[in-house]
Amino acid sequence: MFVIVDFEWTTEPANHYSPTQIAGVKVDDDWNAISSFKSFIRPHTDKCHDWKHIAYTGGTVVDFLNAKSAYAVFDDFDKWLDDDDVILWWNDEPEKIFKMLYSIILKRNNLCMSVIINKYVYRFLSGQPNSHGTAYKLAQARGIFTNPTFQHHSINDVNVIRKLMAKIEYPQKLLLKPLAKASTHDAKNLEANYPYQYEKATNTIHVKDCDYLAKFKVETVGCKTLKSAIQKQYKVCKCCKDAMRKAIRERNLDTISRSEYAYVYSAISKVYHKRSCRLILNAKTILGTETYEGILKTQRVPCKVCNPTPIDAHKKGVDERHKPKLPKIKGKKRIPKSVLRAVKRQQEAFFERNDKLSNKSLSKVEMDDVYTLTQPEFAFFVGRGYTTFHLRNCSKLNGISEIKGYKTYDDAIHSGYTPCRKCKPTPKDNVTVSIPISNQIRADEKIKDIKQLCDGMHYSFDLDKEYCYIVTPVGKWRLNISTFPIKAEHINLVMYPNEENYHVQPRLFLSFRDAFDYIKRHDLSIMKNMPD
Repeated sequence: MFVIVDFEWTTEPANHYSPTQIAGVKVDDDWNAISSFKSFIRPHTDKCHDWKHIAYTGGTVVDFLNAKSAYAVFDDFDKWLDDDDVILWWNDEPEKIFKMLYSIILKRNNLCMSVIINKYVYRFLSGQPNSHGTAYKLAQARGIFTNPTFQHHSINDVNVIRKLMAKIEYPQKLLLKPLAKASTHDAKNLEANYPYQYEKATNTIHVKDCDYLAKFKVETVGCKTLKSAIQKQYKVCKCCKDAMRKAIRERNLDTISRSEYAYVYSAISKVYHKRSCRLILNAKTILGTETYEGILKTQRVPCKVCNPTPIDAHKKGVDERHKPKLPKIKGKKRIPKSVLRAVKRQQEAFFERNDKLSNKSLSKVEMDDVYTLTQPEFAFFVGRGYTTFHLRNCSKLNGISEIKGYKTYDDAIHSGYTPCRKCKPTPKDNVTVSIPISNQIRADEKIKDIKQLCDGMHYSFDLDKEYCYIVTPVGKWRLNISTFPIKAEHINLVMYPNEENYHVQPRLFLSFRDAFDYIKRHDLSIMKNMPD
């Protein structure tokens, strides 16, 4: 009998594989399900786990922590299999890792026969549209509902594969024969469906449906992406110019964002630019320097559009294109001054921290002070050995080390400190709300995104005109989505199970994702500290 199996895992330090879930479905000759097996797997330790990892899809943290151990799950799975079963894997990586862990954990080597089926399917669908890709992609192209939110949830994965095999009516007897080597004719048919076609005779790249190719029927080689065309500097057909220009700009933007360059330029240009200049994105190659002295040695002249200056060398870790800006919100409540101050403080702290930390010679104490001074939640600061506290812009902070921060004026006073006579801090400078530096605006985000995040953690989600409501195992949350930034309110169900009034959280969020991440961290921390 054929058994479709999917297996998920995470890779931890020192290449230690930690299994997270496994599922299998036994099928009859028509790919109908006869019986199934599914189980989460408890991690070998409850520490150092990235619970956002795709391998934890389909369950909550509690589900995985309360699951059986890897030995118990593997043993149950081994007993569920019959001796004559043939295991079907979509690709070879999970099969290799599962076999390795199976032999290590159970100390057995008698696993059933295995077959990797993706190449069999690609060969069977050769010449059809959407004949290559993941099982989800192939199934969606054939009208099969796949619930993409649960990709990498093992039981969902095996059911998608089973439905796909049934839909295309794949003959099971072919899986028992070795996969024959693809003929040249089959390879050409496959490449003919690639989105780009390379014409060797003229060294030109075309889109697949180019009028030129249809008219002259020239011989071409298929290309999945424009990466090789950019690297080898192929000529570009008129039909491909827009796609090529977009690919080059995306490549250059990625290159600059991952570099430490303060100034950038093209090898064939006599002009240099700021790293944020839009003109450099059209260059075929990107070069750069980290210092102003370095760019002067190239004997290039500054761009008249972006006007680079020596001070830009101190901003090399900051990309002005990604500087967050408050969006214009029509028909919504006026943004309070306290919120605008919080956003401004977050922006200033972000740029200051990146600028300061670009100095690699800082000691650990100096780095700790940079992090303290750039915490958006602190309004007042005091150094070790001093009796006065200061505002962030006070010159008396210069040269002070081992700095502590306070949110409110009363916090500093109650700790035994007195206000500085120069900067004159007052309670008006208190931080009433804060925005962590890790927050960011996500321009393309929609309210349905947070619903998908809630579904992934099995949190309850509800929505009305002004609020979205989220219920976790230990808390109720209400996000005010009619304002920007987003405000969060909370009820702790562990301490106050019958409470109906929400209390406001002293922080704001620039995106649904950041709000959800905070809710998830907050409530997982409560669950972790609950008594057994």
